[in-house]
Amino acid sequence: MDKKPLVTYFSGTGTTAEVAKKLAHAIGADGRRLHDSAPAASWKTGRRFDARVDEKTLVSWVDGLDL
Repeated sequence: MDKKPLVTYFSGTGTTAEVAKKLAHAIGADGRRLHDSAPAASWKTGRRFDARVDEKTLVSWVDGLDL
């Protein structure tokens, strides 16, 4: 079975949701608003992005996570 990344996010105002959806699309992931859905997960440190962030910047950040 192939593994596919999942981008999870919490968005109070909608800005984070917009960026998370762009990120999910950029890396071929599913994007879902989830909170505390995987308590046993190994969480990575996040980063704040402006809603106008470009795909190249997002991909570069993900590549740096060594997933």
